[in-house]
Amino acid sequence: MNDSIDVGDVDFDFVLVGNIDNVLINLPLGLKQAGFKTLLIGAKGMKLLSDPNIDKVIRLDNSGQSEFVEELLQKQKFLSKCTGTFLWCSDEIMKVVANSSASSELKKKILPFRNPEFFKMLDSKVCQDNVFKSLGINTPESYVIDSATEKSVPNIDGASTPVMIKRDSSGGGAFIKVAGRNSSISIDAIPKNWFPILIQDFVPGRTVSVEAFYREGELKFWLYSLFEKETSRFGPSVVRQYLTPLNLDFLDPLSRLGKQGLITGFVNATFILSRETDEHIIIEFDARPNIWHQAFGNFGVPFKSLWESPASTKSVAENLPKTLLYEPYRLFNHFLSRLNILGAVRVILGHEFTNYGSPVLSTFYLAFNRKSNLLRLCLFPLMPFRNVLLKATVVVKGKLPRRVGIWIDNSALKGFILKLLIR
Repeated sequence: MNDSIDVGDVDFDFVLVGNIDNVLINLPLGLKQAGFKTLLIGAKGMKLLSDPNIDKVIRLDNSGQSEFVEELLQKQKFLSKCTGTFLWCSDEIMKVVANSSASSELKKKILPFRNPEFFKMLDSKVCQDNVFKSLGINTPESYVIDSATEKSVPNIDGASTPVMIKRDSSGGGAFIKVAGRNSSISIDAIPKNWFPILIQDFVPGRTVSVEAFYREGELKFWLYSLFEKETSRFGPSVVRQYLTPLNLDFLDPLSRLGKQGLITGFVNATFILSRETDEHIIIEFDARPNIWHQAFGNFGVPFKSLWESPASTKSVAENLPKTLLYEPYRLFNHFLSRLNILGAVRVILGHEFTNYGSPVLSTFYLAFNRKSNLLRLCLFPLMPFRNVLLKATVVVKGKLPRRVGIWIDNSALKGFILKLLIR
């Protein structure tokens, strides 16, 4: 692998871009096994820089999100010539690119939406909700409060139907409050940095994820799963049940969003399978991969031939075996946080669990991860305080001068802490 940019070497199937490993961590393994050629444009300290499944690496010097994007966009000549589908590490970083001074043509090339009108959906629950409604897509009843000083709405009431209060930008479930039936939450109790906020009716039912794969606006392939266990209430999934759904009503909204947004890339769509109506009701549409997208490898899906077939050629996931899978990084963290050392060791060994199933295809088991997994196993007494430590570091950094914050973002210490506590 080579850290320098050779403008002559621009032919790739996929380009993974980001300043953190995050949702990209498992993709190289799945893409390599499927037969694709992959480029990583990453920041120092990322585990992915050492992933043997990546064909070429370009390492940027800045780890902070804004600084990373600024450095990345200094290489617009290379980016404009580079082939392949760009897959990003987060919604937030795509939003920074969308709001940058880069040319419109470059943005349409490297962002998942080729229709710039849909850039507003990036990292915005409010704008996603607006787009769903404008396209006539079934989504929960909702309204928006733009500011914490909006005196016309002193309280958010659950009344006869519980409501969910969601911060506009992403947060993996950490930025959601619920006003239960016949209860209310004062608007003054909502942190000011949440606004605007989306107030959305709570729909009882099962949480469904659809990993969607688009080319030129066409939905090429999808995988359907039910959440069986989450890291926390409304948080990321740890265990999923993959199956063939009985009701395919979710395909119409996915197809409409793809065609209107002219999407090329991987999308993480979340629905509620209503307990009352058996309908799929969309609640999120994040135009980026998630940590489960490589699951096509668990099912022997011929993804390369599907992806490279004409845009109009689609594949329906018929007769997918009902399969319970766990995400190894997350289940490992779950066991460590509960001081369940035996369970953590069993995850390291790739064991199957009665309640959690078998591991999804993951770089967790590659040799370059072995030392850090064993180190974290040895430091297991820290893990119950993992969330507290992470929140404390965020709060402390927020009180420091911006120059110091940038230095921390680019420091080796931050990279070590993130590897230890997050992965």
